[in-house]
Amino acid sequence: MRNRPLYRAVKAFAVIATGLSLDCAPRPGIAGDRTATQPAGFTRAAALDRAFRRGFIDRCGRVVVPPRYEGAFAFHEGVACVSVRAAHGYAGLSGYIDRSGNVTILLMFPDAGSFYDGLAPFWSSGRSGFMNRDGVELFRLPPGRDAGRFSEGLASFVQSNGETKSAGFIDTSGRVVVEPRFDLALEFAGGFALVRQSVGGVQRVGFIDHAGHLAIPAMFVDALPFSEGLASVRFNARADSWGAVNAEGREVIPPHFVSLGAFHEGRAIARDRVDDDKRWLIIDAEGKFLATLSCKSVRDFHDGRAVVEDPAGEHGFRIIDQAGRFIGAKYEFIEDFSEGLAAFETGADTWTSLFGYIDTSGGVAIPARFVTAAPFSEGLAAVGLYREGSGGIRDATAP
Repeated sequence: MRNRPLYRAVKAFAVIATGLSLDCAPRPGIAGDRTATQPAGFTRAAALDRAFRRGFIDRCGRVVVPPRYEGAFAFHEGVACVSVRAAHGYAGLSGYIDRSGNVTILLMFPDAGSFYDGLAPFWSSGRSGFMNRDGVELFRLPPGRDAGRFSEGLASFVQSNGETKSAGFIDTSGRVVVEPRFDLALEFAGGFALVRQSVGGVQRVGFIDHAGHLAIPAMFVDALPFSEGLASVRFNARADSWGAVNAEGREVIPPHFVSLGAFHEGRAIARDRVDDDKRWLIIDAEGKFLATLSCKSVRDFHDGRAVVEDPAGEHGFRIIDQAGRFIGAKYEFIEDFSEGLAAFETGADTWTSLFGYIDTSGGVAIPARFVTAAPFSEGLAAVGLYREGSGGIRDATAP
């Protein structure tokens, strides 16, 4: 995975053990339990022309929440944030549903987000705030302040003061516990939060603890958040100066990589040559080389698999195991694995390509018949399906 500048969003999907047994046998009489299939001659263009909606499927591809939402986030802490378009307007209204599709918090917010640490953000009347699982507003943020999601009991916020912005942290009551003195502050991971500040007029990166103290001084040119007890950092301005430090800030992997991703499942993706952006390495937590790949990019490991783009110069995406061995077929696109499944796209044409899911063996677990497909979370995934005027879906098993 290529290291990205700190001002870009860090994309990651949590791998969650659901404990659910995979029983894909039909269960007659259960509402929404039909296998999701599209009408004969279905194309993505037809779906878009007829206003597809998002619903949720289980790991067998069965529709458990019918497609009736314009927007749908992944399930977190038992509920999912969903949105519909307000009547006679373009603005949306957001609320929450449970795993059966029952509304738990009315769709009444102009915008909202997923629950983390028991709190979810919402935006209303030009200001943001947080609510609890009952939909009760806990607190609003002052004007000019916006906060991210909670992690380890704290959430980073950005305070705008005219042309300047500064970042700090609030607790679950909305109280400021770390004053906004940083130029950037990411969410806590592994007991530390990555922060960026000016040191002698030069931007540097370090890590703070929950009290806001710099546990690891701001001395790095760039860095990634802690993962599995290690943080990938760029020690100096040299191109090949990426390495890794532990929670004490001690160097555990020397700085000789051009790029170094975060550690997942004991592996990280790296590059070691400035003049060869197609040479990628898989290394372990001690910096030992495990495999070399020739491709455009490699993403982090999830569920023992990593996604490779344009392997050996061939257009498309494939998956590899932790030894760097290729598995399964090549697709137009493959998303990261989550809960043992990864979404794949069938073709390059935006108007005709569809999405399905593969398992860690590379085999098709859920055939491609969705307009959109998001990662699985808590046993369910949000997908886009063709929607008829009745609000249901057309499928081969419908009466």
